[in-house]
Amino acid sequence: MFVEVVQQERLSVSPKEVNLQNAVLETLRKHVPGHQVGCGGVSLFPLGIDAIDDIEIHDGMLYPLVTYRVVMYRAYVGEILMCEVEKQDTAGIFLVHALLPGIHIPSGQIPQPSELCTLPVRTSRVDLWCWKYNDVRLYVKAGEVCKVRVIKIGKEGTIYATIAGPGLGPLSWW
Repeated sequence: MFVEVVQQERLSVSPKEVNLQNAVLETLRKHVPGHQVGCGGVSLFPLGIDAIDDIEIHDGMLYPLVTYRVVMYRAYVGEILMCEVEKQDTAGIFLVHALLPGIHIPSGQIPQPSELCTLPVRTSRVDLWCWKYNDVRLYVKAGEVCKVRVIKIGKEGTIYATIAGPGLGPLSWW
């Protein structure tokens, strides 16, 4: 979900800049995109500056305290996301998403009955989670796109999700 958030931080601006407002906005345009902010969110772009206060001068640079508005993308509980499988182990499945930090599917959130299977691949072995559906084993493969539902967002920003539900899991299952 896209949300507007008010942020405040001290930025570094060159004193050579004639227009402080424009210099701060240009600094924000470089600094804000892709910056991870706690609670599982990523800032996308600044909307505007609300205030420039308390300018400090150190080592020939200006350090204004800037209050600004930014658009963020933040997951919410219940949201369905499309993610890519990064790795798997006994703890569960770890996924990546273009806009969000780490997404984790704990082993208890994989459809039951399921197990972590070790399969031979060329000259090595790989661990894959598999769901035993009727008489068929459905595998979760690395790099595969999965539909997941967000179940919890940790304080450290980790997003916990599930694939135990109708229509969830690797797209190849459906």
